[in-house]
Amino acid sequence: MDTNDILTGRKLVEKYEGNLVKAKKAKHILTTTLHSEYADVLTKELQEIGFESIADFYEQNRLACVNEAKRCFVLDGECDACIGREKGCYQPCSVDKPNSVGYSPTHEIDFYKWQKFEGNHAPNCKFFWKQIDEPKFDIHWRMPEGVEPEVHFRAMRRFYGNLNT
Repeated sequence: MDTNDILTGRKLVEKYEGNLVKAKKAKHILTTTLHSEYADVLTKELQEIGFESIADFYEQNRLACVNEAKRCFVLDGECDACIGREKGCYQPCSVDKPNSVGYSPTHEIDFYKWQKFEGNHAPNCKFFWKQIDEPKFDIHWRMPEGVEPEVHFRAMRRFYGNLNT
């Protein structure tokens, strides 16, 4: 799907959401009928620019964001198997999987998963996301927002016990 179609689709989704907010403010309630009418209009407008459905638009947007993130960011650093410190992520490290790089087989998802951490990488990990080019569009629009550091550390403590963080 063309980037311009993705960006046009985003504008249509934002217009749709704006209409929902306006209707709710004006009537103090958003009826199922009115919501369905707005959704039907959005679906028709998205189909006019080449998307099969609202779900198809969101999937194509996700793929475009992931591909642009892959183009603009690469994993850099050297894996040391977290020697002397706790693993910083939930996924098995690459050292557990021959011929892989990074701390997960789904690098593009890790880019979004760790975006709230400094350097966009799992804490304690020697790999990091290095930017090699500027994204041509907002690669964070409706993508996963990442794990809040405090939430991650709380979960890691629950799984591994006290961590030196």
